[in-house]
Amino acid sequence: TAEYKKFIAICHELTRREQLPPAETEPREFTELRKQEEKTLSTFFEKKINVPPLPPDVTLAKMKKWETQGFKIHYLPAEDMGQNKHLQAWTNQPDYTTYLEASKLPADVMMLKGGWVLVDTRQKPTYDATDQSQMYQNDILAPVLEDLRKKGVIANFKHPSSRFNLSPDELEKPEVIAAFAKAYGVRPDQITIQKEIEFNVIGNIHHPEWGKDPSNCSEWFGDLYDAGQSRLYGGCSGLGGLSYVGRDPRDDRRGYIGFRVLVRFSP
Repeated sequence: TAEYKKFIAICHELTRREQLPPAETEPREFTELRKQEEKTLSTFFEKKINVPPLPPDVTLAKMKKWETQGFKIHYLPAEDMGQNKHLQAWTNQPDYTTYLEASKLPADVMMLKGGWVLVDTRQKPTYDATDQSQMYQNDILAPVLEDLRKKGVIANFKHPSSRFNLSPDELEKPEVIAAFAKAYGVRPDQITIQKEIEFNVIGNIHHPEWGKDPSNCSEWFGDLYDAGQSRLYGGCSGLGGLSYVGRDPRDDRRGYIGFRVLVRFSP
């Protein structure tokens, strides 16, 4: 009968479910992190932001280790920030007009790529105009940079473990990216130099101190300028902080421009 067939089908389905592996549950810390990110991002963007689970290559042990090293995992939603200038909490928006020409900016300069990222939370140091000896505190990249300079992969500098006096061209070398990835414990394809809009949005939401005194150094960004002849940089507290954006040739080295690596876990 039809009822008997329905009963047999239900029995088969229950048997199938019993044979399935148990559903994996994320650690409590991951659940709390997602809830906090959703709350913070929804407040900033003035709309509901849904935050997905963390990717498989982020484990609880890795997250705790990164936190002891000065890193923090955050989520960035995919957003065209050019359409979000009305946001009340976005108080320090990029200034692309004072020192730049709009026609030379990349088309995606305001596009925020969505995904989980590992953020270096260190404050930018105060510029030492006399000796350029300023350093990022407790920098795990310090020995890496010293080794790269010793090997001649990047140009020598009187402060060999410094993040300063490196050019964008040097930061994009495969040997440099591989060395950074090893230090962070991630794959080379996950290593990026932060875009200006990433630095700005993360700074506005999580790290407003990046744009405040005494943090008067700048940082290189991954954005091209003038058809790739130059790279963007910014962040100097004395010139506008998080809003300040300048540009220099891609092979330039400056004693007052450092850099910040952004690890991207999601494509």
